[in-house]
Amino acid sequence: PLIKDENGRVLKYTGFRSDQSELVKAKRKINEVNNLLNTVIDKIPCIMFLKDVDDDFRYLIVNEYFCNTYQLSKNDIIGKTDFDLFDTYTANKIRQYDTAITNDIEANTLDENIVLNGITGIWQTTKNTFISADGRKLLLAISVDLRERIRVQGKLEDARKRAELANRLKSSLLANMSHEIRTPLNAIVGFSNLITETDSEEEKNEFRQIIALNNELLLKLIEDILDLSKI
Repeated sequence: PLIKDENGRVLKYTGFRSDQSELVKAKRKINEVNNLLNTVIDKIPCIMFLKDVDDDFRYLIVNEYFCNTYQLSKNDIIGKTDFDLFDTYTANKIRQYDTAITNDIEANTLDENIVLNGITGIWQTTKNTFISADGRKLLLAISVDLRERIRVQGKLEDARKRAELANRLKSSLLANMSHEIRTPLNAIVGFSNLITETDSEEEKNEFRQIIALNNELLLKLIEDILDLSKI
C-alpha cells in the first residue's frame, strides 16, 4: 500500500518480495522433460497419435513419422477429427472402431489399410484409452508399418514355391535316372546269365557285344550324373 501526504505525494510504500528461483527451476525442468518427451515421440519409428475422446476424438498429438508418411504437417492434423481428414466411409469405420475401443467392446489391435492425402498405408494399429490428470478420456494409438513384413512374407512364399518346384524336379530327375540306369543294368545282368547257359560261341560273342555296349551306356550315364551333381 502507498502512504501519501495531504497533497497526494507518496511518502512511503510497503511491498512484499518472494523468492521465485525454485519455481523458475521447476518450470525449466518441466520444459526440459516436455521437450525430451516430444523428441522421443517424434523419433519413434512408427505412427503415434493421441485423440481427445471427449472432444469428438480430435487429434491432440501426432508424431513426425505420421506427418512424413502422409506428407502432412502437424497443423494439418492437430485439432481435426477423422471426418476432417478422411473420406466419409473411412472416417465412419475409424470412428466405429475407436468408439468400440473406448467402450471395451473390441480387441485393441487390428490390421488396416489407411488412405490419407492420396497415400496408402498398411498398418497394424494398437489403441488404448486412459484418463488424463485433468479427467479427460484420451485414446492413444501406435501403428506399425506392415509393408516390410508383407514384403518378407512374399519372399518367403516365393522361396517355398521354388523349393517345392526344385523338390518335384529332383524327384522327377531321380525317377528318370533310375529308369535310365536300370535299362542297361538289366541288359548286362540278363545277357551275363545267358552267356553261362549257351554253348554257342556265336551267341556268346553276340551277348558279349551287347554287354559291352550297355557297359559303355551305363558308364556314360554315370559320368553325366556326376557332371550334373557338380552343376
